[in-house]
Amino acid sequence: MPWAVGALLATLVLSGCEAEETPPAGASPSGTSGSTSASPSPTSPSPPASASSEVPAAAREKSEAGAEAFTRYFFDQVNVAWTEPRPGLIASLSDPACEFCADVEQTSVDLAQQSERYNERAVSLGDVARRSGAPQDQYFFEVLVIQHAAEVVDQRGKVERTDEAGQGASLVGVKWTQEGWRLLGVEVA
Repeated sequence: MPWAVGALLATLVLSGCEAEETPPAGASPSGTSGSTSASPSPTSPSPPASASSEVPAAAREKSEAGAEAFTRYFFDQVNVAWTEPRPGLIASLSDPACEFCADVEQTSVDLAQQSERYNERAVSLGDVARRSGAPQDQYFFEVLVIQHAAEVVDQRGKVERTDEAGQGASLVGVKWTQEGWRLLGVEVA
């Protein structure tokens, strides 16, 4: 099971960035990096609108600043989904074709089923910088993903596993929809 945030960083390698277009040459990893891409259907069903009421106002703006605020908010919600745990949270903020998001969501489901949780935040973002080449209503960002040395505990607080600290650069794609921003995917930079 993908418990460790190390698996989160590994997921970045395996998931790919599911944007409708990829950034221009030099803006994303080459096809030889081992990542895969999938294109979401333009008629894909959207996540429930109820998630938008919890999204901060800054992350609901249809602007570059709003897209960046949403990106930071999304990674904050990974921590909520894993510390409570709260299945369904990540799916409500994601494009249905986002493989990375599905993997993160599955971790929250697995934690809930095992009556386990992270006892503190597992991941955060450092620098976020816009990358060129995104289609209309989308943004690509290069982000520094910081993995914290967090513990997974059972119902009694017994430590089951501990993640190692680490960090890595990744590309993130977000898209504006009728419900607001949605994460398209994450790929190792």
